Amino acid sequence: MAFLSAYKTMAYSFEQKHDMVQSLVYQKKYTQALDSVSAANKRKSTELIQSYFELNSRLNAIAAVEEKAGQYREKIHLQKVIIITLLISLLVVILALSVTYYLYKQKRVLNNRMRKQHKALLIQKELIEDQSANLANINNLKDKLLAVIGHDLRTPLANLNSILRLYNTRVLSDDEVQDLMKEIEPVVQGAELTLSNLLEWAGSQIKGVNLEASAVDIYLIGNEIGRIFSYLFQQKNIRFENMALPGMCVQADERHVKVVLSNLVSNAIKFTGNYGIISLLSTVDEGMVVISVNDTGNGIPAEKLGKLFSLNTKYTATGTSGEKGTGIGLFLCKELIEFNGGRLWVNSELNRGSTFSFSLPLVTD
Repeated sequence: MAFLSAYKTMAYSFEQKHDMVQSLVYQKKYTQALDSVSAANKRKSTELIQSYFELNSRLNAIAAVEEKAGQYREKIHLQKVIIITLLISLLVVILALSVTYYLYKQKRVLNNRMRKQHKALLIQKELIEDQSANLANINNLKDKLLAVIGHDLRTPLANLNSILRLYNTRVLSDDEVQDLMKEIEPVVQGAELTLSNLLEWAGSQIKGVNLEASAVDIYLIGNEIGRIFSYLFQQKNIRFENMALPGMCVQADERHVKVVLSNLVSNAIKFTGNYGIISLLSTVDEGMVVISVNDTGNGIPAEKLGKLFSLNTKYTATGTSGEKGTGIGLFLCKELIEFNGGRLWVNSELNRGSTFSFSLPLVTD
């Protein structure tokens, strides 16, 4: 503020010199300068006050920010504590779930083992029960077979023995023996077929059915069957018609086919009266050959058809000439046909005859 002192000094100097004009000039300049300084000071004071308030406002804002920052830090710390707690809880839950899953898995494994063991025990129990039932059935079958052997095979042998004894003692002449032999021949043939059936069935039960499949011509087998039973056909004046398709072969065991056809034709002879007709037929149906033995005999009651192929509920009847059956023939036929990949069934009508049919795979080139 040196220029204020200078103005004041100059005004005082001119006042001493009694130069009032110059003194007033410098006094005016001094006043103007003083006003200017006062105005500047006012401005500076105002600016300082504004700066103070701004600074104070900023300090308050900073304090508020620091307070909020403190709050945020507290919140962050709380959140960290919560997160850590949640993480620990999550780890505990995961551990608990892992243990629970492990125990559940072990329980399932143990349950599966127990279920398998229980199933195995049930299977063993069923096997034991089946074996027990089979043993009982086999024991019953043994008794039936012994009864069959004792009755159906002993009678022809006893008759032959009686004829031989009478012949050796010269009680009977040669002609009488020949007549008796002709009469007993069908009985012997029936006994032979019964023995063949018994041996075939017993072999299949003891060591299993031995399958030797080949191409079998049903027409040729029919001709052979016609020759085997020719005498029995003559005894009842039965006409045998071999209407099987020549050259049409099935894939099967020839021995089994012969056993089946022998049984079916033998049964047809038993239940067909004098001057009846027995026919052997064959047709092709969807890759299978259907072989049928048809007769014009007595037929079978409808309620008895379901008992034909079972030994436990077998159905036997007396033939037109008093012939008797064992009941094992049809059961054996069913087993042999099914073993060769086919099936056996029957259609019958009382007093109209019966048709026994079975299917076997067709041989294709």
